[in-house]
Formats: sequence, structure tokens, C-alpha cells
Amino acid sequence: MSSHTWMLSTLYACGIRLRMDLTDARTVMGQMTAAFEHFNEVHPHSALKMKSPREFRQHRAAQQHLAQIEQTLHCEQPVS
Repeated sequence: MSSHTWMLSTLYACGIRLRMDLTDARTVMGQMTAAFEHFNEVHPHSALKMKSPREFRQHRAAQQHLAQIEQTLHCEQPVS
């Protein structure tokens, strides 16, 4: 199975309403970049607690940043 076929079947299985022109292979292939962009950046994924990959990365980066701040503050406390 080609990656494009897998992508279309995955989008369909996930219940994404494809607003793609499926007239012919050339037309479909011309729309694949947008479909991949939507699936990888916008569409919520259950494995990511219903966040889009973009939201998940932003949330994780914010958590890591807060953890670094907490680590810094903990290390800088004077010992009594």
C-alpha cells in the first residue's frame, strides 16, 4: 500500500470528511499536501488526548519550560 493510499484510508477511517475532489489520481495527488497538513497539524488525535499534533507539541513545550523554571528555582534556593 502506498503512503498516499494509507493516508486516504486513515483519513476516511478517522471520520474526517474529505472535501477532496476525487475525480482522478492526478487531482487527488495534487491535494495530498493539504490533506497531510490537516491530518498532521489540525485534526485531533485520540492518542494525543484529542489534541492536534500542533497543540500537543505546544502543550508539551510549555510543560517542559515550566519544569525547567521549577528546576532552576529549586536549585537556587539557599541552604539553611
